[in-house]
Amino acid sequence: MKATITIITDSMEVSRSLDRYIYCMLGTTVDTYFMKYDQRSRMLTGDLYKKTDLVLVGLLRMYSDGLRAEGLYAAEVLWKNHKKALIVSASAKGKEINNPVYWDLSSTKNLYEQIKHVLDLGNSFQPNFTSLREVFAPFCRPPSQHHHHR
Repeated sequence: MKATITIITDSMEVSRSLDRYIYCMLGTTVDTYFMKYDQRSRMLTGDLYKKTDLVLVGLLRMYSDGLRAEGLYAAEVLWKNHKKALIVSASAKGKEINNPVYWDLSSTKNLYEQIKHVLDLGNSFQPNFTSLREVFAPFCRPPSQHHHHR
């Protein structure tokens, strides 16, 4: 499997850890790029976006007024634009959600299996985000008017 995966989370440490995990599991068959949400406007160039086969997005992003389910909204936009996305989270709701475009620590598949599964989904696949919006409703709010705060 040859693929390009771009990783975007709220923390450089988390993005880097996901990058290392993918390298350990898939080796040089996958090119990975990682960044924080607040870096994507300058790092996610048009060329990188075009060649990316899968975007891993962290579920939550911290703003000065609290957490937002940034990855959920990002994944919806990516899928609408025919770009595969997988939402990753450190929560433990994966078994109850059971959604192919969401992975967390309690998911029945490991992250490697979930990445392969999403990459293998046909181009006509369109995920349903309703269950994710319901489970993470407290974090589903309009974007903050304030800058990202860490």
